[in-house]
Amino acid sequence: MALGLIVIGLGFVVDVTTGRDLSLSLVYVAGVGLMVWAGSARVGLLGAVGASAAVFADGIQNSVATGTALANAVTAFVLLLATVAVVDYMHAKMVREASRARFDPLTGLSNRLACEERCTIEIARLHRRARSLSVAFLDFDGLKQVNDVRGHAAGDAALIHLAKSSQAVLRPTDLLSRIGGDEFVLLMPDTDHDEATSVVRRIQGRLAEADGDKAAMVTAGLVTWHSAPQSIEDLFVEANALMFRAKRTGGDRHLASQVIG
Repeated sequence: MALGLIVIGLGFVVDVTTGRDLSLSLVYVAGVGLMVWAGSARVGLLGAVGASAAVFADGIQNSVATGTALANAVTAFVLLLATVAVVDYMHAKMVREASRARFDPLTGLSNRLACEERCTIEIARLHRRARSLSVAFLDFDGLKQVNDVRGHAAGDAALIHLAKSSQAVLRPTDLLSRIGGDEFVLLMPDTDHDEATSVVRRIQGRLAEADGDKAAMVTAGLVTWHSAPQSIEDLFVEANALMFRAKRTGGDRHLASQVIG
């Protein structure tokens, strides 16, 4: 926003200095556009008022008739209002698209991209100081059967229920992401192994209670890290391997877990 004001101010100085031979209206447009993009439409509107006042003052300084100077200022204000509207619309649209790119459209959960971004942050935190990070790989075992027997609408409803019921037992700092059709990753920062196990159990229990039979179950692989993994791949691979182990052996109520570090 400060840069936008500086651009408008420089434009005014150059306009006054160069007289009538050179108009820097585009500089005012750039300044107002910066203020909208970095601030808001309201901030941009203030910039438009200031730039229009600069146009009027420039006209008076260069001996332009008062009526003409006022008309030029009004014209500049209308142009800058259009700039505010266009830039604000483009910025809002970009923010919406960026948000959509990080969320699963069906469940509203974070997607793989958002999950990997958060994983990068949590790994960096583990490198900086000793703490714990629990990561669970969840597989919705019964999804294919639900789709086959009850239809895809029922499968979608089951995924939505899984997302909502899981969110109900999570803290604001936890992140549940849908990274595939029936695969989810749960990040639980500053969570020890016993607490993380309890959270996964509650998620499994909520789904079983709602489904009423064994057709839909969640198999989980849980890793609690006390030392930072080398990469996101390591973070995922360990939990994913445990999930497949639980799936093959039946595990302890379909949960396999490990503590590293």
